[in-house]
Amino acid sequence: MSRDKKSKLPPDASTKEYQHYNAVLLEEIRSQMNGVIETVQLTGQRLDEKIDGVEKRLTERLEIVEMVVRGNSEDIKKNSEDIKKNSEDIKKNTVTIQRLEQKLDPVIEKVERHDVDILRLKSAVLPA
Repeated sequence: MSRDKKSKLPPDASTKEYQHYNAVLLEEIRSQMNGVIETVQLTGQRLDEKIDGVEKRLTERLEIVEMVVRGNSEDIKKNSEDIKKNSEDIKKNTVTIQRLEQKLDPVIEKVERHDVDILRLKSAVLPA
C-alpha cells in the first residue's frame, strides 16, 4: 500500500498501525456518509412535504374549477333551451305580424282614400 502525502503515520509505521489508521479513516468516511445520507433524507422529506402541499392546493383549485365548469355547463344548457324557445317565439311572432300586415293593408288603403275624399269635400264645401 502506498503512503499518502497527508498520512499522519510516520514513514516507518507498522502494518498494525496502518490497519488502525485505515480503520479510523473508514470510520470518518462512514460518519461523513451518514451525515450526507441524513441530509439527503431530510431534503427528500421536505421535498415530499412541499409536493404534498402543492398537490393539495392544486387538487382544491381543480375541484373549484370543475364545480364552476359544471355550473357553466348547466347555464349554457339552460341558455340554449331559452334561445331555442325565443327562436320559436320569434318565428310565431313573425307569422302573426305578416298576417296583421296583410289585414292592415286594405284598411290603410281605405283610410288613404277617405283622406282624399275628406280633402275633396272640404275644398268643395269651404271657400278657398
